[in-house]
Amino acid sequence: MITPLECRQRAAECMQMADRAPNLRVRSILTDMAWTWTRLALETEQSNPKGERLPPALVQPSPPMPRSPG
Repeated sequence: MITPLECRQRAAECMQMADRAPNLRVRSILTDMAWTWTRLALETEQSNPKGERLPPALVQPSPPMPRSPG
């Protein structure tokens, strides 16, 4: 079974890839994937309350900063 920590690591990877995305569409898809991994981490924690927990700052990925086109 996947752990909340693994879900959060995948969310962080998606956000890192989103930061390097070649265009807005890819960035949006990767950001959505990060949110999905974060929600899965929360669901996993709720189903196993004794599971590992991270500080609240790591619970929700920060939305990407808008970039100027070009």
